[in-house]
Amino acid sequence: VERDAFGFELTDLALSKFPRATVIKIGHYKDVFNRPGQDFQIQKSSMKLILAKKTEPFLYPASDMVQDFGTPNVYYNTPILNCLYNCDYCYLQGMYPSGNVVVFVNENDFMDAIGLKLNELDDPLKPMVVSISYNTDIMAMENIIPMTSRWIKFVDTQENLTIEVRTKSALFSSINNTKPSENVILSWTLSPDSICQQNEPTAPPLQRRLGALKEAMANGWQVRICFDPVLLVEGWYDIYTRFFDEVF
Repeated sequence: VERDAFGFELTDLALSKFPRATVIKIGHYKDVFNRPGQDFQIQKSSMKLILAKKTEPFLYPASDMVQDFGTPNVYYNTPILNCLYNCDYCYLQGMYPSGNVVVFVNENDFMDAIGLKLNELDDPLKPMVVSISYNTDIMAMENIIPMTSRWIKFVDTQENLTIEVRTKSALFSSINNTKPSENVILSWTLSPDSICQQNEPTAPPLQRRLGALKEAMANGWQVRICFDPVLLVEGWYDIYTRFFDEVF
């Protein structure tokens, strides 16, 4: 835990989940997360939680390569670095030197940055969309750090703002007591069962993701389905044909 991260509500919530954990105080998360000589895959087998206080910037413009939301005002932020899952193809393996997870506990700074940007949009007539799961799976962490529900409460206090929660998690139950918001898009990344088993072994299988997705729809949430990536594996055409038939 960074020394500057103590005293935040999210820090207290996280520490309360691990009453027997050894808490090591550090000066800056990068002293641990960015140190040389780490083995990403070994760390993934026993991930550690790093609680930190982020400094600016708190908001980034999204790449033109991401899916279109029908607005030029698309951004992302990074309330968490890294993911509980460990999919074979994930770019995070090359992006971060560590397999551990960093949670930034100063959530109000992230939210304030969005509030400021809402007042200076390139096209103020169109909504601002912020992906809060860009470099993580925030819903997969919900039972440890209840960020998803807290972001939903925040977005309902804003005008002209939508947040996207991208996930492979089956943990919709962790937010099913939260009132559905028209300003939230819950996006599930789906893959064929064989891809789930071979390339996404630590993530929930297809049927559990579909079950969570259907439950969200039944509860009145906006849902988006994402097929990302589509892998060119042997027999891909038949695999994905059966998969699309199963989904739709």
